[in-house]
Amino acid sequence: MTDSGIGYSIVPSGSSPLGVGRVEASLIGRNVEITPAPPIPAAHRPVLGDHSKVQISA
Repeated sequence: MTDSGIGYSIVPSGSSPLGVGRVEASLIGRNVEITPAPPIPAAHRPVLGDHSKVQISA
């Protein structure tokens, strides 16, 4: 986890939010990559299954 914050979320080991700011109220599966993409929302609330890949604005 780099340049990211997690709040009120379930994030198992093997998942990596990188440079996406704050991730909040989320359920994230195993081996998930979350990376930045424009534009910038105030908070992210993704629900992702196992082995997902998502781009999120930083």
